[in-house]
Amino acid sequence: MRDRVLFVSSFPLLLAIACEGPPPVVQETIPPKAVTGRPVAAFNLSRGVALHGYDPVSYWPEGGALPRKGDERRAVDYGGAIYLFADDDNLATFRQDPAKYEPAHGGWCSWAMKDQSRVDVDPETYLLRDGRLFLFYNAGGTDTRAMWLEREHAPQVRQADAAWARFDG
Repeated sequence: MRDRVLFVSSFPLLLAIACEGPPPVVQETIPPKAVTGRPVAAFNLSRGVALHGYDPVSYWPEGGALPRKGDERRAVDYGGAIYLFADDDNLATFRQDPAKYEPAHGGWCSWAMKDQSRVDVDPETYLLRDGRLFLFYNAGGTDTRAMWLEREHAPQVRQADAAWARFDG
């Protein structure tokens, strides 16, 4: 009986893994201009894809200032993380300065990173400040972006940056 319960309870997980499919086919690889100091294993990736598949340029004014899902036909490997782009213009913009568009703290929740915790994010809950993209958890009535905004920005960034610097994957 125990084996059947295990099988039945494991089936949805196995189905979810099987349906996720392979990672996108990378169209090009852009070598990092500078070492970020963190191995890609420390980043918040799903199937190797950063930002839950959102286009990193779309967050910024030059990309429309509205987060949009990227297209797997426009997949670029930058520093071991795959980024997807909604259109060719955003891809071209990324090519010019890819480091600018990398999310802070490896794409993990910046609020949680202050405590050296890797917490997944809602890719549509974000903050652009001081030339950086900060992402936050927002589910179940907890909006860490709102919590972040209640405090002074710079000390939180220093704390989250210091915690992120300690991750080794």
